[in-house]
Amino acid sequence: MKLTEMGFPEPTDTNMGYDLVDDVVVYMQNNRDFYRRVYFPAMVEVSEKYKKTGKIDRSIAAKIVDPAIKSYCSAYDVKKSPSKLFTKEDREAILDLIFEEETDEIINGEYL
Repeated sequence: MKLTEMGFPEPTDTNMGYDLVDDVVVYMQNNRDFYRRVYFPAMVEVSEKYKKTGKIDRSIAAKIVDPAIKSYCSAYDVKKSPSKLFTKEDREAILDLIFEEETDEIINGEYL
């Protein structure tokens, strides 16, 4: 069954027919290799800095967004250029979603 048969819109040049931001975050958190090599170490670094300063530094996690997008596009053989598919707002939304999900864990020291 196609997504369009379930009520999803037909993919276009700027809309893949699903929430790309959410999909990338799910990919980052569930792809074993990416999580182990990139995501988890970044969250550990954010947590360590939070422990020292009491502030969550989004710039640390911002460094993993572009590699995540590139890895995601490669893993799913996305034909569109990542720079054309993901806007600056999408990149910020990815960070927002990460910290919406991870802030409590960072504050509670789950990554330390």
